[in-house]
Amino acid sequence: MFKKVAFFVVFVLVAVVSVDRSFSRLVITTDDSTPFTFFWKSERQFEKGDYVMVKGKAGTLAEGKFLTKQVLCVPGEVLYKKGTSFYCCSDESLGKCEFLHVAVEKTPKGRKLFPFNPCGGDAYRSSCVVVVPGEKFYLGTGVPSGYDSRYVGFFKKDEVLTRLEPIF
Repeated sequence: MFKKVAFFVVFVLVAVVSVDRSFSRLVITTDDSTPFTFFWKSERQFEKGDYVMVKGKAGTLAEGKFLTKQVLCVPGEVLYKKGTSFYCCSDESLGKCEFLHVAVEKTPKGRKLFPFNPCGGDAYRSSCVVVVPGEKFYLGTGVPSGYDSRYVGFFKKDEVLTRLEPIF
């Protein structure tokens, strides 16, 4: 009888530890910044198209918050800004570009937003072409006022906390 009880206790402890480890990898987003709500944290290195978790940059409305973003443009690719529209291009000829999103002037609550403008000039009207620097990434979402690279600029590789794999 003692062996059965001991086995049961060990079995329950192993099950609890396994479940606890699984849930510590689970990320649930509470906003509509991605088409997914549930993610698993992944140890795999992230690349273009992957979802990642970052912490909101200091001095922004999202400062200190955990944010889920998608890697939209990577080192060596070209970020092309035309007015408030952003594109990721394969090279500086701008022959093959992918539309990313548009920056808006205000949040839904009316707070003023300023588009990222790596080349200077009028942030709303100027055009700009810049190669994404090494170890930096352009991250974004589908939400027009999302606190992503279109407002806060490039994210450094070490600012990415983890890669996320969408579940659903």
